[in-house]
Amino acid sequence: MKKFKFKEKLDGERIYLKKHDVTLAQTMFDYVDKDRERLSRFLAWVDFTKTVQDEINYIKHTHECWDNGNLFDYGIYRKDDDEYLGNCGVHTIRWDHDCCELGYWILGDFEGQGFMSESVRILERYLFSEGFNRVQIRCSDLNGRSENVPANKRFYSFLFAKRKTRKNYRTLATCAVGPSLYYSLYSDVLISSLWRSA
Repeated sequence: MKKFKFKEKLDGERIYLKKHDVTLAQTMFDYVDKDRERLSRFLAWVDFTKTVQDEINYIKHTHECWDNGNLFDYGIYRKDDDEYLGNCGVHTIRWDHDCCELGYWILGDFEGQGFMSESVRILERYLFSEGFNRVQIRCSDLNGRSENVPANKRFYSFLFAKRKTRKNYRTLATCAVGPSLYYSLYSDVLISSLWRSA
């Protein structure tokens, strides 16, 4: 598959995903700071996000990665009132193998309302429509809510891996802290081609 730039806005039923703008930095930092204790249990980059400038740098980094086709990170917004809810993005893209990973986080105030599941569905549909064949999600086995997003869908759990280091993985958009669960979802095109060749 050839590299291409993703759409900057993707619509869902109750939410939409939009490419980050630097004007979001203060709100993004406030959310991370408000929910720091909970988020830092599962995401290594939280400890390295200490100021609004850190968020500005992160957003600028996502723009560079967007232009290079290495990362496509979106803010999640509620359609009713344009409220920012958290982030969901595509990273670890292997263009030569038509596969990628999804990473996400949401402010605790908005958990349990299906917003993240809808965000993943929006990205999943878009990725498969553009020719991707496999989408993976990695999450901490300590975070049941995060695990429920792929576990309640057609994702397959295929690997349990331990991570001991705690480096700044913010540039990869997501990183689970501690033991990680991996989930994979395959496109109907790939599955049907495998059945035909069996």
